[in-house]
Amino acid sequence: MRYKTGDSVQKAVEANLEAEFETLKAMVDEFAGGMKDRLGERLVEGVRGWDDPNVLTFGDMRKMCIKCVNANDLVDAANWLAFMWNRTHG
Repeated sequence: MRYKTGDSVQKAVEANLEAEFETLKAMVDEFAGGMKDRLGERLVEGVRGWDDPNVLTFGDMRKMCIKCVNANDLVDAANWLAFMWNRTHG
C-alpha cells in the first residue's frame, strides 16, 4: 500500500506552507537515501534474510529495531521498521 498525498496535505500547501512541505520532503528523501546506502552495504557484507520469516521473525526484527534505537543508529532502526512494514503490507 502506498501512501497518497491527502486532503490535509493539500490544505497545508494551500495555506502557504509549500516551503516547509518541500523541506520535509527533502528531509525524507535524504533519510531514505541513507537507508538505501546502508542496505546496500549490508547486502555486500552478505547479510540476508530480511524477507524470510524462517530466518527473521517479526519479533526478532522488533528487537533489532529497539537495539538500534537505543544505540542511536536511527538509519538501521528505520530499515528494521521498513522490513516490519513490508511484512505487514507486502
